[in-house]
Parts: sequence; structure tokens; C-alpha cells
Amino acid sequence: MQNNMQKAADAFSLKIRRTGSVRILSCFMAAAVMLPPVFMCGCGRKADQRTLVVMPPEAITEDMPWYDGKTVYIGDSFDSDEYDNLSSSLAGVTDEYIIWESSGTRITDTEDYGDDIFVSLLSIFDLSGNKLYEIDAGELTKEYLSDADSFYMNGSYVEDGYIAIEATRIDHGEYTDVKLLYDLSLQEIVSCEEIAERRFHSPSAYTTFVIDGWQLTPSANYIGSYPSGWKIGLRSPQGDSSVIDINEQLPDIQILQLDGFFYLGDSKVILNTTDYGIHQNGNILLDMESGTLYDIEGDRDYAWISELPNAFNYRYYEGVGNIAVDQDGIKIVNMENRTEETYLLFDNCDANRADICAWEMEILSFSEDHIVFGGSLFRIAESDGYVAGGRYVSLMIILDRAENNPHTGDTVLTAAIIGELAYPMAEAIRLFNKEDNGALILPDPRYRYDTVKEEVERTEDMDNDSYRLAVRSALLSKLSIELMAGDAPDLIINSMDYPQLNRPDLLLDLSEDLPDSSAIYNNVIEAAETQGHLYQMPLSFSLDGLLVNSTDVDTSVPGFTYDSYRDYVSGPCNGTDPTLMTRLEFTDACLEQLGNTVYSDGHYDFGSDSFPEMVSFVNSLILPDGNEPDTFPIISPDEEYVEPPSSSYVYIGSPFNLLTTTEGRVEDMILYGFPSPEPSGLVVNIYQSVAVSAATDAPDKCHDFVSSLIGPEYQDLFTSDFGLPVNRDSLSAACVNDCERYNNTIRIYEIQSAVYGWEDPDRSQLPGDPDQLFEIIDGYISSASGIRSADPTVLMIVREEIQAYFAGQKNIDEITGIIQDRVDTLIEERG
Repeated sequence: MQNNMQKAADAFSLKIRRTGSVRILSCFMAAAVMLPPVFMCGCGRKADQRTLVVMPPEAITEDMPWYDGKTVYIGDSFDSDEYDNLSSSLAGVTDEYIIWESSGTRITDTEDYGDDIFVSLLSIFDLSGNKLYEIDAGELTKEYLSDADSFYMNGSYVEDGYIAIEATRIDHGEYTDVKLLYDLSLQEIVSCEEIAERRFHSPSAYTTFVIDGWQLTPSANYIGSYPSGWKIGLRSPQGDSSVIDINEQLPDIQILQLDGFFYLGDSKVILNTTDYGIHQNGNILLDMESGTLYDIEGDRDYAWISELPNAFNYRYYEGVGNIAVDQDGIKIVNMENRTEETYLLFDNCDANRADICAWEMEILSFSEDHIVFGGSLFRIAESDGYVAGGRYVSLMIILDRAENNPHTGDTVLTAAIIGELAYPMAEAIRLFNKEDNGALILPDPRYRYDTVKEEVERTEDMDNDSYRLAVRSALLSKLSIELMAGDAPDLIINSMDYPQLNRPDLLLDLSEDLPDSSAIYNNVIEAAETQGHLYQMPLSFSLDGLLVNSTDVDTSVPGFTYDSYRDYVSGPCNGTDPTLMTRLEFTDACLEQLGNTVYSDGHYDFGSDSFPEMVSFVNSLILPDGNEPDTFPIISPDEEYVEPPSSSYVYIGSPFNLLTTTEGRVEDMILYGFPSPEPSGLVVNIYQSVAVSAATDAPDKCHDFVSSLIGPEYQDLFTSDFGLPVNRDSLSAACVNDCERYNNTIRIYEIQSAVYGWEDPDRSQLPGDPDQLFEIIDGYISSASGIRSADPTVLMIVREEIQAYFAGQKNIDEITGIIQDRVDTLIEERG
């Protein structure tokens, strides 16, 4: 034990020795380390043992540590006039350097494209995030292989302190894979050798992991996009090399993903795997000394590992130990008592919490006062499983321990984050915290989906949607009770799906925080109001509806009626419903399209004609039962297969999203509202929103935060990949940026087609025009019919009862009466 404690103390002065490229593995680890008290939770922290979450402190005191943060974007270091469409990835880390590889194209005015247009640039950073110099790996390779007819680059990574550059040389039609070693101290290539097998695999490269002197390099053979077999290259501390073939030793185990390693000591690691088919996690024990694998699935001696709070999130770092990074902070496993301990809370640092705890980020350098995170993130916004857009961003986050905590004495504003904490909201909170406003916003973990779901039992008859609704219902109940008791957080983020919270005894009216500006989409704001009061401020949203060919519909109306939808399905769709929804999903969408017809100011009316008419319409369609059906019926007059139309139910969450969905044909395709008694416009689906508890002790500071979120600077954060903004000027800017990004993808494809002969006769993308794009999206938003908002408990009631009608067991009058009685009872019980 003393040796382990000494190792931990020594580790603070060591840098992580890692080699390799972008990590795709989550590395389990388990070193017994003891940490100085300054890195533990800190004074004033309260741990909720039942949910295993750490509560924010009530006050910031002098003894709480603080880490200043700096974010370095890798792409920002390149000349935008020289290079285009660069994407970066981590090539590796040495004792002194962090190396990134950026691949893309050179900007050229000529159409006489050649291999030289593609570039591979290596950026050398020090451990503080300062760029030292840049290497053109392609030019170096071209010069070194000058005797070759031609060559192409395969990728770069760090190996034994060198940069290994892999390339394929071509001589008289023969291909030879080679590896060149670049010496960072001499700044030149020092060797070149033929290699039998590339280390740099497609579609992803793999990291070499250093564990107690051993080096492990996982690799997979691929059939298409799926791995067909896994191997682990081993090199012992003495330099002996071997290859462990998992499929050869354990042929009955079919591995889809190798999730990482949990180091047990004595040269033994546990490989955590995801299996094909059932996608369940498995465990394999690897004895590195003997090279033997053992299937330990079901062995209780190792069950405690998967029961740790961050079971599939641990990563082993040589010289430091076993670290997990989650949304709260940095955690470590204490092997002696088999528990997880907090090392550093993200409450105590200036960093974007969504970025720093992302799965793609890894720790590149680690000491007591200096921590460097790095990775290539795919920033996306998600709603109901739908990806609204996305782009890769490579960055480093550097944390340096400050002498004093700058927030000592500041007011702590707690925030309930409903759903995911997306990048723009995390950045807005970070920027607000940096301002000298006497306030610090900290997340309250009690209202996370993952926290609440531990309290909700899943029964055998629950499908995935029903279980999610049950968790959301439990979350709502918890939040409502604590708002009424005055014990809820000061801020509530992303609770727009809970309109029943819109009451003056629960939430403050935010109308005063709206700017007096025509730039705000007032129809979206008004749709969020309850009896003229704005209890929840919409910040960004998607447009929900059906994407159809404009020639197939009457474009003089904004949406389908029930009759026109039936005609559309039987006509242009050849009898196949284009939404690919189940009957319950279709019911949910139609109910949300009805909006105020069924729900208004906290009251539900299921007895009027609109709800029975809607349910009868849904029942008349040919839709599959169940939650996730395997097949959908294809009906046509001649009984032959007919290709379904391109129309579908979509969430358009960015201008880029509309461009890619329509392949630039934004005038040829039209977004239509979902079927309703009268044709109505699109439904707005709120991505990001903010509300303020009526019981907050700091209403002025909360109003300051809300006002900043609706302003142009913060609204720009919510655009592009995280929703459409409520600020019209921010949308206009997003259309310009997204058209440029979209048009670049077209141009790069044309370059690749010219060089490699990839011409696709079926590809017919049109470039985007920012003015046209803005005009179309602005029109959709301005004519939107309402906000997609539904009480999860009410949806559960509707789902449960309506199935008896669909099955022919009860008539519509019986069903609507039961639903109305249950909902009325629910509202009465809530008070």
C-alpha cells in the first residue's frame, strides 16, 4: 500500500505517456492511489448517497480550489486563405509535446486537380497548449520518396517518442506500405521502412495504451463498416512483442466493440467488450505475461467493476492511475476498498462542461496544478433521437490551478438541467460565470434523466417510449413538488416540455427580459406564453413537420388535412405511409399538432370533436403496431414493390440540416405541417429554454442571465448545430455560415471525383444560397402554428388507453371518457 501511495505522489510530477491517434476506446483502470485532500469534494459539498451525486455548495469559500481554463481550437492556427475543409485529430503525446494531424485540401483556382491538392499537416504544441511549429507531412514524404512514381498518405501517429508517418508508395503499378519516423528534436525524418500491415486502419485509427510498462495496441479487421475480428498487439516492458488474436482464443465470442481495459495489477487487465446482436457488455481477462485470454462473464469476483458509478467510462493513464471523467468531474477508483472517489469537480474550474466531459476527450497531460484535455468532438443537437446537424471540432482544454478562487463570496445559482447539457448552454453558463457579476451558476444533478431513472421501475409491458415517458413523468413530479416547496434550483433549463409548470407560484414571468426588437420571433414567444405571461423563455428550436415534394401537394396551404393526407398516401406514396411511424408515434405527433385545440392554459379537453376525430383518422391509416417494427407494408395497385417517396417526418434544427436533407433543393421540397382538422403550419420543437424559480433568493441575477441568453451574442451560440434561434439576425448569420460549410462539402466532393474518379451519376446536390435559404426558413418560422409541448404523464395516459380502441375492444366515446377522467384526476391531484 505504501508503494502505491508513493507512486501516486510521484505521479503528480509526471506527464502522461500516451502514444497513438484518436482514441475510440474507453479504458478502464484501477490503481490504488490516495489523493491530497485539496482535490477531494471541497468544503460545503454534500453527497446524495442514494443517487450518488454531489450537490453544489451553498457558498463559495476561500479554501475551495479553482482552475482557470483555456480552450485552444486546433483549426484556428491555420491560414484560412491557404487551406480549406481541414479536419484534425490527435496524433499522440510525448513527454514534451502534443501532436495533432490536420487533413484537408489546398485552396486552388484551377480545375486541374492532382494529388498535391490534398494536405496532411502536423501541428506541434507544448503541454501548455502553445503551438510551436508546423510540419507538412505530405511535402516531407514527397521529398523522402522522390524516387517513387507516386504515393499517397495513410496517416500519422506517435510511436516511442517519434512521429510515425504511414504512406503507400507506387512503383510501376505496385503498392508498398512504408513507415517514416520523424525525430521531433532533430526536426527531420530519420528512417523509412516497409511494413507488412498498416497501423493506421480505416475507418478509425487506434491508440497504443501503456499499462505498467506494457504497451497494448488494439486493432480490428473490417468487413465494410463492421469489425470482423480483434487483435491486441503486446509489447512487454523488456521489449518483446506478440499479437493476441481474440477470435482465435475465444471463437465463440463475437465482439462488435472493444470498450476498454480495467487494470488489475500483476500484468492482468480486463477487456470490456460489446457483443454483436444483443449489444450486451462482456468481460474478458487478459494475462499479459502469458498472453492468455479467459472469459469471466458471470464471475462474481469481478462483478464489482461493472457496479462502479462510471462502469464503462474508466481510462487507464500510465504514471497517473485510473481516471474516469463524467459530467461532474474527474473520478478515480480506489482498489483497496473498491470505490470511486472524486478527484476534481468541474464546479471548480472555468471550462465548458459539455466539452470537457465528452466521451471523445481524453487527458493528455496531468499534474497537480496543470491538466490538459484534448479530442475531436462531434458537436450535435439531439431531440427524440434525431440528429439535427453536426460537425467535428478539435480542441484542447487546459486547466491551471489558480492561487485564489475568484468566486469567493459569489452567490451560487443552482440550475436544473432537464435532458442533456448541450454545448451552447454550457458555453453560455461559462461566459456568464466569467463576468464580474457576483454570481456562479452550478448544475444541480438531482434532475438528470440518469439520476431520476434509478427511481423508476421498468415493467415488462413498457416499450422504450413508454419507459422514457415514465422517467420524464417522475422527473416532472419531483421538480413540481420541490418548486412548490421552494426547494428547487434557481434556474430550470430545458423544461419547455412541462407546460404545467407555467404558474406564478412556481415560476417567474420573464416578459421583462425580452428585448424591444423586431429581431425576435414574437410568434414563437407568444406560443410559449400562458395567459399572457412568459414563464419559460424559448432560446432555440427545430421545425417539425413532413418534408414533401412541392409538386405532390397544394402549396397554397401550410399543411395536411386528414382527407388530403389520405389522398397523398394513396396517390404519390402508392399506399405507403411516408413517416415510417407506428400507430402510437403517429398519435403522439397528431396530438402535438392539435396544440391548443386539446390543451390550453393548463386544461385538457379530450371530449370535443378534435381529439376523437384525430384518433379515428390515425386508426384509418395502415400503420404498424408496436414501438419499433421490423417491417412496414408496401401496397401498390400491381402488388409489386414500389420505392417509398422521399418525404418523411423531420426535425429541421439548422439551416445546414435543411440543405443536407433536401440536397440543396430547398424550393423543390417543402416542409408541411402534420395532419390536422384544418391545414396548419409547422410545429416548433423547443431545444433550449430557461425558466426561473419563483422562490429564488436572487431574482435579479437570474433575470440578468435570462436577458443575456436572448441577446445576439448568446443567441449566436444556439445556432447552426444546436437549433434555430429565436433571434432573426442570428438566423441570418447562421444561413451565411451554413451555406459556406455546405457548399464546401460539394466542392470537396467534386475535387475528389476529379482526382479519383468517384463520380456518382445519382448525386445531384445544388449549392445553397444564403438569402434564399433565410427567406424560406424565416417563412416557415413566421407561419409556425404552435409549440410542440406535451405533459409526459398525459401522454402516458393517452398511450395506455388508446390501444384498446385501436384493438377494437372499446369505442371512441368510451376511450375519450376514460382519458378525460384520468387526466382530470391527475390535474386535481397536482393542485
